[in-house]
Amino acid sequence: MAGMAQGAAGQLLREGFSKEVVREQLGENHRQRRDLRRTGIVCLAEAGATTPQIASISSHEIDYCQRIIDIYLPRCTEGTIAGMQLWEQHQERETSKIASVAATWGHLG
Repeated sequence: MAGMAQGAAGQLLREGFSKEVVREQLGENHRQRRDLRRTGIVCLAEAGATTPQIASISSHEIDYCQRIIDIYLPRCTEGTIAGMQLWEQHQERETSKIASVAATWGHLG
């Protein structure tokens, strides 16, 4: 089906249709298998699997899996919210951890 979709897409593009119109005409058929594999890698990372585990499951190299995780995982809403909550908690402190440690060790004047 992917081959048929690619052939149909090429024909529509040659006929002068825009990419948006081609995507609309093809519907879900314009998806590629690699899109699903990337989604699987991100889902495994969100579930807590390590990069070597993900590479083993997906049969990709560890570096490839890590690149996919680096690209797509930070864009997840849950990760963004968790990061913002940590930042807000940090802002509520009167003294930062670094300043507290420095004061304890006598490095602050």
